[in-house]
Amino acid sequence: RRGLRVGPKMDILLHSTWDVRTGRVVEWILFLIHNERIFHLHVGAPCTTFSIARHPKDRSRDCPLGKDPTKPAILDGNVMLLRTMLMLFAIKLVGKGQKRPWSRGTHEHPASAFSWHIPSVIRLFDAEGCGRVTISYCDFGAPVRKNTTLGFIYAMFVERFRGRTCKG
Repeated sequence: RRGLRVGPKMDILLHSTWDVRTGRVVEWILFLIHNERIFHLHVGAPCTTFSIARHPKDRSRDCPLGKDPTKPAILDGNVMLLRTMLMLFAIKLVGKGQKRPWSRGTHEHPASAFSWHIPSVIRLFDAEGCGRVTISYCDFGAPVRKNTTLGFIYAMFVERFRGRTCKG
């Protein structure tokens, strides 16, 4: 109704076609980013192995990529996360030097996830035009308090949510 074109929800849980572990999916998304066909890309790689609640712990703040990165579940988590970071990095590169970059991107993971301690993730979201904002789902009507961090690339509108965390 408003003239916006919305692409498909690309989720591996919906269909295996959207598996970012396959090079063709990543290649296609990078092509769309390079040709400025994506206005906003929101990613959230599966975070099961990055969770602080996982027992036994396969990761830590000191070893965010995993204590045994060859373990299949750890390897899958790393591949999916780092490929989604590649997509966001592409948005950063395409927009570099532009006064108002066309594409924007966000990444969502629990605020306590070990993924936020990976050096390349830290560098990406600490760069100019990027950042991190922590929010609580309960502040948006959810029945639970789940603190989530949104990393963003040129998506400055996310800043308005800064500080929206529930008490207690």
